[in-house]
Amino acid sequence: MNDSTNLSPCIKVCSMDDDTGFCLGCARTLQEVARWRSLSREQQKQVLTLLPARKQAMREAGADTRWRD
Repeated sequence: MNDSTNLSPCIKVCSMDDDTGFCLGCARTLQEVARWRSLSREQQKQVLTLLPARKQAMREAGADTRWRD
């Protein structure tokens, strides 16, 4: 089993916001979602550090936040 799945921010709400390009569920880009399992643990951690700011940007842009924290 790949240990990288433990870091996944996925909440099983896979819908991309057209304005920001981020997933409404986890705030990753489509490329990050697609490559997640192939990223090193360090690369995953780097992406995870970006997510809070992305979520805030989506809120400010008026993205649908009913599924997210």
